[in-house]
Amino acid sequence: MKKYLSYFNLRSYAQSQKGFTLMEILAVLLIIAVILSFAIPAYNSIRFDQRNNLAKEGVKRLSEAIRSYYQNTKGVKITGHFTGTGLGAVPPACNDLSSSGVPGRGKTENIMQLFACGYLSGSEYSELPYTFYSCLDNNANCHGRPYAVAKAVDKKTAGKKYVKEYDGVPYYIYLDSALRVTDNSND
Repeated sequence: MKKYLSYFNLRSYAQSQKGFTLMEILAVLLIIAVILSFAIPAYNSIRFDQRNNLAKEGVKRLSEAIRSYYQNTKGVKITGHFTGTGLGAVPPACNDLSSSGVPGRGKTENIMQLFACGYLSGSEYSELPYTFYSCLDNNANCHGRPYAVAKAVDKKTAGKKYVKEYDGVPYYIYLDSALRVTDNSND
């Protein structure tokens, strides 16, 4: 004779089964792994894009600071470079050449003067994995660009997209002659 399970028999069977089976746990873990496999690369891409956009803003601020310093000091050029993540050191004292009234044509100052004199804030650059160059001294890293250039330090901190080469030249951000911030991936 066939036994038919009644409502009460099903209920007692369900009560006797406590917890999840191994297959149910593995299925949930598989679903979580698939979701994470899509989410983590998307998150990293967004994070690297955000850093790149902050570096573009940093190039614009650096260029404006270089121009302001040049005008206020009546011709002193800013030279050199700094790495955003390496700005832990206190900048040197400000050499305020703007108050002397003597034209500074032909003179140069290190790029750290922009921080010492208050033209730039180190907190705006301290988290950026880029090296920023002043291009007023025909620096080889500037690739003939005016004002300022930023280059990614390495793949791990800047993302693979921002350290690859375009026509044999590594990726860099620059301010063009129309004062627009762009990069060489569009050249």
